[in-house]
Amino acid sequence: MFNLRLIVLSFMMGQLSCNDGPVDKSCFELRTTKRADDCCKIPDILVESDESMVRRCFAQQNKTLDEHETAKCAAECIARELGTFKNGALDKELAKKVLLGRLDKDKNFKPIVGGVLDKCLGRINAVIEKESKRNGTCNATANFLFDCAEQGLFENCPSSVWDSNDGCVELKNKLAQGCPYSAIAE
Repeated sequence: MFNLRLIVLSFMMGQLSCNDGPVDKSCFELRTTKRADDCCKIPDILVESDESMVRRCFAQQNKTLDEHETAKCAAECIARELGTFKNGALDKELAKKVLLGRLDKDKNFKPIVGGVLDKCLGRINAVIEKESKRNGTCNATANFLFDCAEQGLFENCPSSVWDSNDGCVELKNKLAQGCPYSAIAE
C-alpha cells in the first residue's frame, strides 16, 4: 500500500529545525518504538490522489543534492503543483486556503488547524531570512510549512485521538526539546 507520508518524511531527515545548525543526533535516538502516527492520527496533507505528483517531484531532483536540498526542492515542486508556490515564493494566503481545505475535514482537528497554520505561516519570514544566507538550490518555505503543520497538529493533538502512553509522551518531549518532526515520524 502506498504511504505518502513515509515517502515524504523519508526524504526529510535533514529538515529545518527551529535551531540554527545541524539537528542533534539524539533527536533520532528514541527508547520507544512508537512513532507520531501511532500516537495521533493526523490528517494527511498529501493524499492518495497525490501519489504521482509526489513521485514526479522527487524523481525530478538532482541526485547529487544532499537530503536537505532534495527535501526542499521536492517540497517546492509539490507546492508548485498544488498552486501555492508562484514566482519563486510561497503564496501564504493561498497555501493556508489549500491546506485548510485538506486538513479541516477531520472533525477532531478542525478546531485547531487554522491556528496551527497561522503559527507556521507567522514563522515563515524567519525561515526565509535564515535561508537567504545559504546558497541553496530551492526555497525552504514549503518544506518548512509541511513539517511545521504536521508538528503543530501533533503537539496539539486532540485528546479524542491522542494515545497517552509513555512512548507517545517521549515523542512530545523530543519536540519540546527542539527536535524536528521528522525525528519522531515514520
